[in-house]
Amino acid sequence: MSSLHFLMGIICVQLPPLTVAVESPAAEPQLLLRSCATAAPVLRWHHPVSLEPVAMEAALLLHEPEWMALGESLQENDPLLALALFRTCFFTNVHHRGRQASTTLDAQLAVGDCLGQLHRYTDAIVWLTDAMRLCDADDLKLRDCMTLLAMVYLQSQEVATARTLLEHVALLDELDEGSSALVTLEALLNVAAAYRYGGNYAPAIAIVNSVIATAHTNAVGVDDDDATWEGVIQDGRFTLGLLLCSTGESDQGCEYLFAVFRWRLQHFGGEAICTWTAFSAWYWCSALAGRWVIAVEAHRLAAGVAIMPLTIGNWPGKICVKCTNAIVGAAFAPTAVGFYTYLYCQSCAGSDDAMHACPPARGSPVGTIHNVGT
Repeated sequence: MSSLHFLMGIICVQLPPLTVAVESPAAEPQLLLRSCATAAPVLRWHHPVSLEPVAMEAALLLHEPEWMALGESLQENDPLLALALFRTCFFTNVHHRGRQASTTLDAQLAVGDCLGQLHRYTDAIVWLTDAMRLCDADDLKLRDCMTLLAMVYLQSQEVATARTLLEHVALLDELDEGSSALVTLEALLNVAAAYRYGGNYAPAIAIVNSVIATAHTNAVGVDDDDATWEGVIQDGRFTLGLLLCSTGESDQGCEYLFAVFRWRLQHFGGEAICTWTAFSAWYWCSALAGRWVIAVEAHRLAAGVAIMPLTIGNWPGKICVKCTNAIVGAAFAPTAVGFYTYLYCQSCAGSDDAMHACPPARGSPVGTIHNVGT
């Protein structure tokens, strides 16, 4: 039996929902020997007898990169299974290499990222905060950890804490790599997003405009097939479009958002979540601005819905900020917050009159048109 099949045989069986807090990363793992594979083939989260976290034996350590790679490939579509793999990698590394080993920290960050993706924010904060404590100050992992932790805080509406972490990362990137480096520009866009979520639009717009201008300069003379800088420009325009919609300039903002959708459709395809994240943001902002009376906007909506995969949810990239479930049907948002930040499902929104309401794009009565070339 290969090490990968052995591992999958003990963690890929009916993984339970995360109904209770995940153990601390400081928990001591129990070594699971190969002989246990026949005695206890159905292992869920813990050792079947001791109920302690499981570590694989030393002979399997050389396969740990395979398990990490498999977890990364599963994370977007099956984060629960990815989490099981990352936890196994983490506790195996803890047992054999120690808490501060580079591979241990890589796995710990992956666990924290998965927990955030599963909306287990308290657990994610515990794992990522602990990892941040263990990372060396000059280790790039520290910045990765701070960014992941900031995104968890942003999702859990702790905007000020998130912004502080993201500003720190951007400053470190600028000092080490320069103000025009790719990592610096990406970090600055994260800072701008935090400002946008906090309703602080002026500095966010200034940051995004600066990033776009720098990316344009960097793109001069670059091979046309290299979409790196164009990707930064489009990400900047996505944030800028939402900012403009939040400040009353909906016409220009919606044009930016739709242009980003078309670019992502061309470069990432119609199955990519990021493509439909741009589309749903454009749809939300256009609906609240009453733009469906414009014929070309109605045409764009119908054309987009016509090619929207059935596997894409009504509000891709968004969950109800209160219950953390996928939003089925109409989405709601407080009128006092920025456009397309925190959304609520109908059940959690209740009868609050201070809420914008928007039906899903698929429920639009606009007729079907089969291209998005307008």
